[in-house]
Amino acid sequence: MDNDKILKFAQRSGYDSVEYLGKYKEFDLYKPLYENPDMATGLPVYIIVKDNKPKYVRGVAGREIQKFRVQQKNMLKSNSEG
Repeated sequence: MDNDKILKFAQRSGYDSVEYLGKYKEFDLYKPLYENPDMATGLPVYIIVKDNKPKYVRGVAGREIQKFRVQQKNMLKSNSEG
């Protein structure tokens, strides 16, 4: 799915842009963003895409993705230090 379609999907919910974050399991992972970062409150929100079908991930599932991303960053950081 191209970024324009993901952006339009996010804009329908009031977001201003999206950032591609890479792969999460079998999904393409995006972060919907507001122009004003102070607008973002609460639990993390992501967009996952599989078979050209975008879907929001919120709540506990969003926290699981966040946890995965933190672990991934920590692995990359420890590999670059060693």
